[in-house]
Amino acid sequence: FNNRVTLDASYYTRTTTDLIFNTNFDPATGFTNGPQNINEFESDGIELNLNVKVFDTENFGWDIGGNLAVPPQVVGDITTPSTL
Repeated sequence: FNNRVTLDASYYTRTTTDLIFNTNFDPATGFTNGPQNINEFESDGIELNLNVKVFDTENFGWDIGGNLAVPPQVVGDITTPSTL
């Protein structure tokens, strides 16, 4: 293809922790609400990039590119108000 077509494929995995969210507290604590680290979030997926040089002349060039991402996301451990 004379370097006219390129394909890039990537796989990634990531875990994010300590997501801050404003939650309600038991009034007996003296506070009604406040920020808490409540969650763990897991994300992994695949990304594909395809680029094609349709025309490549001295005076004119035309490239077409596309991207496909498949990022399934899973919420892991969630702290509920009863455990705060």
